Amino acid sequence: MSADGEAGADLPEERLIAVARAFFRAYGEGAYHRAEVFARYISQHSNGVIQPFGPEIYRFPHRTFQEYLAARRLVSSGGWDDDERLFWQRALRRADSGPQWREVLLLAVSQLAVVNQDISPAIELLHQLITRSTGVHVDRARDLALAGELLAEIGLPLLRQQSALAAGLWEQARHALTALIAGFDQPGASAIAPAARGRAGHALGLLGDPRFPVTHEAWQASLAQRGDTFTATGEHYWRYLPTGRYRIGWMLEHDIATFWVARLPITVAQFARFVAEGYREDGHWTAHGLKWRGDRTSPYRWNDPQYSGANQPVIGVTWYEATAFCDWLTRQLKLPSGYALRLPTEAEWEVAAAYDGSARPRTYSWGKEPPTPEQAVYDAWKLDAPAPVGLCPAGMAACGAMDLAGNVWELCSSHFEQYPEAAYTVQKDFTPGDFVVPRRGGSFWSGSTSVRCGARGWNPPDGWNNINGFRVVVAPPGG
Repeated sequence: MSADGEAGADLPEERLIAVARAFFRAYGEGAYHRAEVFARYISQHSNGVIQPFGPEIYRFPHRTFQEYLAARRLVSSGGWDDDERLFWQRALRRADSGPQWREVLLLAVSQLAVVNQDISPAIELLHQLITRSTGVHVDRARDLALAGELLAEIGLPLLRQQSALAAGLWEQARHALTALIAGFDQPGASAIAPAARGRAGHALGLLGDPRFPVTHEAWQASLAQRGDTFTATGEHYWRYLPTGRYRIGWMLEHDIATFWVARLPITVAQFARFVAEGYREDGHWTAHGLKWRGDRTSPYRWNDPQYSGANQPVIGVTWYEATAFCDWLTRQLKLPSGYALRLPTEAEWEVAAAYDGSARPRTYSWGKEPPTPEQAVYDAWKLDAPAPVGLCPAGMAACGAMDLAGNVWELCSSHFEQYPEAAYTVQKDFTPGDFVVPRRGGSFWSGSTSVRCGARGWNPPDGWNNINGFRVVVAPPGG
């Protein structure tokens, strides 16, 4: 491997001969001749390991095999220059060379952990990646993402066995990644490409994303921390929307009671508790939902690795599954008197996304200007699956909620065809197959117009796909 990306994995014939010559020296005279014969043989015979790829160029047809060999060499102790004598020195140099070394470094650390059963050479590498820079910039995002991936490859139990210092690196990286992502709205952060943002988010998910509650205790604690101030500041999970008269759909004004909206869409980690503990309990489902569920045990594509990142928004959920989740969670928690945990109505969703305390709603959750990749996860990100939640703080709504523009469409609890007149009324159930469930916000596949606060879509209550998700509110039961 070298710093030149795909082409850097190519092996010039002169390099192949030099390596072969060094090997054949151990067998006496004629090393150069033997090396030439070796190269000529490879160029004329298919061997599945290394093959000619153009004039005087060779390539490994199976890249993983080349990466494995490079990793084995990287962890070996002999034959290095003084400035690469230690593992962390040569590993860090390759980390700086480009993303093509990522798999090699993961394989090398896995070799240390699983085969050598000695992670001590990796500890200084991890320390360097976490601490050698500060701020929010491209290099910092690359370092922290790699640190998170390497730590996950080792695993927290093995780090704890090594030492308290080694185990502490896990929390250091988790804290640093959380701060990095929170700073994605800072000047200069626009240089961090969507792919790098996504990689940092996925790395945080591997370490345990602290930005949303997962356990029952964490959910209850988040409710205790909810505020009563309309503000975008603060990291608290529940964002306050005051009682008021709001214009819905640009034409109808209606009184909306105080409610709190979740800062982020429901994630895979949050929904997993319901799948494990409540999905098969009949009492959480509506009448139509229970018939639809049948013998199902989880949502569509639940175990698909593309959609199973802990801090990705859960997808593949039907309206029936989303409302069952809300009922299950409600029964676990002590909610404010007169309130329920449920899907938002379209009116509540629109208030959370569009209102900034003035009389006129915003076009987008951040204002009137069209989106950029720093503000929303939409088709400009060029994704095949949702990004981890909360990677676009620049697109935050005035109430402090995030991802109300893009990433996943969010299911609501009112009736699509009764908008805006009854956009504030909670529907208790829907008939399967009727395209009457509203969804708002757009997704990672959506164009810029679909991430407007006023953009609407619809879905049947039993419909599922990879672009729908949901978030929850704590609000009066009937809207």
